[in-house]
Amino acid sequence: MFKRNAARTSTLIPPTLRVQNSTLSALHPLGDNSDIVKSITLANTGEDDLNWSISGLPGRITAVPQNGTLGAGEQAAVQITIDTNGLPLGSNPLGSFNVAATTTGGGQTAAVLPPTVSTTVIIANQIYTAYLPLVTR
Repeated sequence: MFKRNAARTSTLIPPTLRVQNSTLSALHPLGDNSDIVKSITLANTGEDDLNWSISGLPGRITAVPQNGTLGAGEQAAVQITIDTNGLPLGSNPLGSFNVAATTTGGGQTAAVLPPTVSTTVIIANQIYTAYLPLVTR
């Protein structure tokens, strides 16, 4: 393993994949069968490249892209599309999917925090939007 100094006394920070927005929730009106589009952000917080992949997607959920490579300090956005066609009124937990990562060099498993993303869609009869006044000084 490469060291960061001439004395060879330090080691690289291992790659860790951080998942932002690990709980996807959406409020959707009853009768509107349009898809919901959300996103999650994946960030490599280590000093080595890693390969990531998404697996175990529930039937109503698609992810684009489902895999990729992140260099040290890089981030990637993954678009999550949720099919709402036929969902009943109320809370609909759609399940969760997994995010995994391995190092590009040795193929060792990298830590993923958190390793699962859960999804819930709430279908409501009516959704009201309130616009508040904007006050500036």
